[in-house]
Amino acid sequence: MRIHESLKIRFYEIRMHKYIILIFSILISISTLKAENKVWSDGTAFTLPKKRYEIGLFQPLRYGITENTELITYPIWSLLFPNITIKKVWEDPCCFRFATRHSINYPTQFLKTISRSGIGGILPVLTKVPQLFVFTNHLLFSKAMTDEHVVSTKLGFTVVLSSGEMDMTTIDLPVVFPRTFVYQNGLSFSLGIDFDGQLYKSFNYTIDADFFILGDDITSYAFEHKAMLTWIRSERFNLLLGYKFIYGEYPYGTDINILPLLDIQFGRNRGVKE
Repeated sequence: MRIHESLKIRFYEIRMHKYIILIFSILISISTLKAENKVWSDGTAFTLPKKRYEIGLFQPLRYGITENTELITYPIWSLLFPNITIKKVWEDPCCFRFATRHSINYPTQFLKTISRSGIGGILPVLTKVPQLFVFTNHLLFSKAMTDEHVVSTKLGFTVVLSSGEMDMTTIDLPVVFPRTFVYQNGLSFSLGIDFDGQLYKSFNYTIDADFFILGDDITSYAFEHKAMLTWIRSERFNLLLGYKFIYGEYPYGTDINILPLLDIQFGRNRGVKE
């Protein structure tokens, strides 16, 4: 009887572990969504208008500080995962727009939290996590193909400064792994291309592809592709629906995942009556 009960408990723990991993991966996937038109912008070399803000259920808060500078942060995540991003548009050279995006985050407290018991086994209990400061920088180039369609390319690199002892394992989850493996080796690179535009009236699309160069003999790269359909109800409300395809090399081998994406996005212009 005791063996039977033990097997039941073990089976329940395995199922819960899989559910937690799936939910965690989907949430991280949704945090990388983007919608693009004259008002809603993220993954291009465009910024929000001055004093406009946007936020989604799973997306960050974005605020237009000036006409060419944007502040980005995850307010709730900041309690355990302090983070801030600045995107700056520079002089438009020739026939395309150029911007840079600079981010800093401090994941140490969050990593310590998920290493405690009862968090689904994402990290082993009592994992030693050092002080980690993560710096990510991107070059963004956007060119209008027509009045309704924009193509953007991006080049980026991430550097991690750490202090203290670490015996942390990798987080082998789709989407999460290529963005956190840098904690282990200190440096990674990325490049990508985005196509954004108007599909029909109030429906916009986003199609992108991103390639991560992880710089390790065992897990050297990861590839992600996303397709999104955005219903623009107004300048204050968007509904996003799509999928993300992930192919990557993990410590346990190569793997393919497809995740559904869904989010609701809100926006408003401060000081403007709508």
